[in-house]
Amino acid sequence: MNNRVCIIMSGIVTMFLLLVITSCRQNEPKGHLSTTAIGPVPDPVNITVTPNGRHTIFVMPNGNKQRVVFDGVAGPEFEGVYVERSLVLSSDEKRTGYIIATNQPAPNGCKTCGPPGKWRVVIDNQFGPEYEKILRIAFSHDAKKVAYAAMKKTEDGSTFWTVVVDGKEAGHYNAISKLSPLFNLDGKQVVSVARKENQKSVVVVNNAESKEYDYIGYGIPFFSPDGKHMAYSARDYSPNLTTVVFDGKASPKYNAIPERSLVFSADSKHFAYGAQTGNEWQVVTDGMPQEKYAQVDNIQYSPDGKYLTYKAKKGDKWMVVVNSKEGTYQDSIMNGFPVFSPDGKNIAYGFKKNGKWNVVVEQVDIRKNINGRFLVSIDDKGYDEIISCTFSPDSKHLSYIVREGDKKKAVIDGQAGDGYDDIVPNVIYSADSKRMAYLARFKKDGDKKRLIVLDGKAGSEYDGILNENLSFIVFSPDSKHVAYAASMDGKWNFIIDEQVMAEGYDTICNLVTSLKDGFESMVINNKVLYRVKWNFDK
Repeated sequence: MNNRVCIIMSGIVTMFLLLVITSCRQNEPKGHLSTTAIGPVPDPVNITVTPNGRHTIFVMPNGNKQRVVFDGVAGPEFEGVYVERSLVLSSDEKRTGYIIATNQPAPNGCKTCGPPGKWRVVIDNQFGPEYEKILRIAFSHDAKKVAYAAMKKTEDGSTFWTVVVDGKEAGHYNAISKLSPLFNLDGKQVVSVARKENQKSVVVVNNAESKEYDYIGYGIPFFSPDGKHMAYSARDYSPNLTTVVFDGKASPKYNAIPERSLVFSADSKHFAYGAQTGNEWQVVTDGMPQEKYAQVDNIQYSPDGKYLTYKAKKGDKWMVVVNSKEGTYQDSIMNGFPVFSPDGKNIAYGFKKNGKWNVVVEQVDIRKNINGRFLVSIDDKGYDEIISCTFSPDSKHLSYIVREGDKKKAVIDGQAGDGYDDIVPNVIYSADSKRMAYLARFKKDGDKKRLIVLDGKAGSEYDGILNENLSFIVFSPDSKHVAYAASMDGKWNFIIDEQVMAEGYDTICNLVTSLKDGFESMVINNKVLYRVKWNFDK
């Protein structure tokens, strides 16, 4: 059997088990629960969920060999180890790539080389050639091309790095950055940052090298959203100055350019970054230096690309600058602010006044305070800290997390909720902006507990909530239904529309909206992986 043939893990079992259970329990939402057995999992098992929450991967051992199992489909068998977090999906989710390493002694007892032995990629269940080490895999946006960086050994035992694109090697370098390679949007350019034998760094685009620098910022260039422009910061140590290279053209040199300050507007028409000259800082936008300040930070464009905003310090005061227009002077402005509303018309930021933190909302075109539109009850006493701030999708509501003493509260449209030990990560809104939820942590009788506050009402207490620091709650696309997963007494359950589903599981791996009206998840019970779908009755 060749490597192109996929092996279905459930084929190891005698047959697929399809359990269709129609829920008619009085306390459960009316709907249809279907459970499909995917196949066995090892015990213990470390299951990884892809960033979009819709796919799972784990390693299934078989004697001294093993297979990587993606959504129940096993890849080719190999001796060695799967390189953790190496799985990559193409944008259409039809192609997969991951890295394995064979079990051979590490060279010279190296303890920082990663898994020992020869490394190989597995692309679409096909083995690639062996290398001494392999960096990240990248698919082009159209999923037609694949690239990765690999270390290769020469006949004399020395090593060098090369970039492999669709099986063809190109380049000979001392090192390649861990964020390389990367495709631009249309897939016509593959970009890497590499260090040459003379210890100089270059940006390599389709095998063509840029000018040499001592250091390339961030480790990979930034692309504009439309993929037509590329920019990166670069430093020469003698003299110790930094420039920004935009579409191959270097800017004037500055004492410093924060490598993460480079930002494109969403429409790709504008570009900005922060720069230091002597003891002064300024924002450079579309090649034009702006006003100089003692500090500048949090440079960003509005979602529609019309406004450029950042916070700046002049003397001992801070202000928010929008399209070069300074706002009200404040004692301080909270880190991470300002934030734009989704429609790009308003900004919100936390500012310090008389030792306390407050929130202000401004209409960006006229720089007018419009707190009255968002905060039905304005509390001028302020807070000890403002942690995060979120506009609703329709830009009509505002929520923020605050700290008072040792307690945190969610303030929604100016109304503060109950205090908890912690609230993470921020308030989440439904698609229609009419519903909202947040996760609260607290201690009870010495035990750590969690609960979900949904539409202003605190839910039941649990030992744990799935994806606590990420997307812990899922609203249906029509905003009528809501679901999350929680653990109690060693078992995990789904909570749908605030009703605990009767079926408990050993593990719930993920929870997402289904392509139809409902939710779906991958769960484990009794060492078997299942796909669970919940669809609501019409």
